[in-house]
Amino acid sequence: LGAVNKVIKLVIADAKSPLHGLKDEDIIVQNGGLYSKVKPTVGELYTDILKRQGLQDVRASAITKVSTRQSTEANPATAGSAEAQIEDESKGNAAVQADEKLDRKPYSFHSFGAHFVKVLVDPDLGMVHVQKVVGVMDVGTIMNLKTAKNQIMGGMVFGIGMALMEETQYDPNRGRPVIKDLSNYLVPVNADMPDFEVEFINKPDTIISPIGARGIGEIGITGITAAVANAIYHATGKRIRQLPITPDKLI
Repeated sequence: LGAVNKVIKLVIADAKSPLHGLKDEDIIVQNGGLYSKVKPTVGELYTDILKRQGLQDVRASAITKVSTRQSTEANPATAGSAEAQIEDESKGNAAVQADEKLDRKPYSFHSFGAHFVKVLVDPDLGMVHVQKVVGVMDVGTIMNLKTAKNQIMGGMVFGIGMALMEETQYDPNRGRPVIKDLSNYLVPVNADMPDFEVEFINKPDTIISPIGARGIGEIGITGITAAVANAIYHATGKRIRQLPITPDKLI
């Protein structure tokens, strides 16, 4: 919050910024930049703001204590220091104050998503090609749309590999892996890629934090294997419950 507040003050004071002259409360954070709350199309990216100011980055720190987090004793900030100033700003910030008072014990914090998969199956050879994958994610506030989509698409690729290709085989006599390197371990490549479509609900979860963002690390892979298996069942009538779903299981 301290770093964001610093950048907001920069654009308000900068005559070259489209947000020049606005009040703090009239500026919102979204899609990797700052935008007008009244006119969401008016704004600029952080990269453009910092470049115009001749800055590489903006740093700040703050100390926040929340009832359900494990408390740690932080070193007290020296009076008059930048850390003390940021701490004072945080204490006076309404969002931080509300965050400190919130009891999170009754809540469970998870990200949610749904995947839809379209496959083509060769009835003679049992070959499966994933033609299209659509994913809709509820992960709270999206801080950066481009990187968020890339993260989900990467998870989808992992899921396709798990569903159709990747398998560790063991020697039944020695119990050791037969496949020792990537030369014989199949993973999806560019030729296997379907059309990807990723959408986000982008609804802030202000209970988890004032920013409203939840975890987006592995939600892209969760559910892809089941969606692929269901699509294959819809196409062939064969319900395969063991991964990977290889051609020998379909012919």
